[in-house]
Amino acid sequence: MSKSKGNGVDPLEMITTYGSDSLRGALLSGTTPGNDQKFSEQKVEYMRKFINKLWNATRFVQGMLELDNEKERSYTDIQTMIQKNQKQLNDYDKRIINRLNEVSGLTSKYYNKFMLGE
Repeated sequence: MSKSKGNGVDPLEMITTYGSDSLRGALLSGTTPGNDQKFSEQKVEYMRKFINKLWNATRFVQGMLELDNEKERSYTDIQTMIQKNQKQLNDYDKRIINRLNEVSGLTSKYYNKFMLGE
């Protein structure tokens, strides 16, 4: 984007159209520090759809775990609930939970080191 060429994007317009989380996600995804990134409105649209899927999946899991909105549960509380119900889980469920633990660990590691592109 160049101010002199007039091909800049108004962030407020993008936020109004797609939402702030979509814009943030599109700007952070696939970036590494020190590299330029080409802006694409299609990427913001994709991120809006992806965030919507994450929202729906989270709501589904909350419903399945019977979490009430009055009490917020931590990741550790949910892990304890899963361990208590370990006998009811099939192999596919266990694989998903293991992958969740891996991704959660990596996310925390990268976040604490401000490696947002990772």
